[in-house]
Amino acid sequence: MATSEIKFRKKLIDDIKNEIPGVIDIEHNNPQFINGIHDLIVLGKNGKYAMLETKKSSDSSRRALQEYYVNKYAEYTYSKFVDPTNRDEVMQDLKEMFKENNKEEQVCIGMTTKS
Repeated sequence: MATSEIKFRKKLIDDIKNEIPGVIDIEHNNPQFINGIHDLIVLGKNGKYAMLETKKSSDSSRRALQEYYVNKYAEYTYSKFVDPTNRDEVMQDLKEMFKENNKEEQVCIGMTTKS
């Protein structure tokens, strides 16, 4: 994975934490856990969740399993490839999706979280 993708992912996590109140950052998905599954899973106490596959650019290669999981989960929830060219659109979508969260509710980024 290119360093610039790692930097973009870290910046995206920071942006989500700073722009959506009550965010907890839990490690992003380990690609060895399930090959091709999204890099980030964003969970809200309002019962909604989003799954994001980060890319360093819009023309970065996409593996077949990544395409499969992004399309499969889009049947159930917000599921997207995100790169610097569509980052603002994705952030706006996430803000809208989690707007029902109040100060006591939290959004978690990651695979699992403990109460």
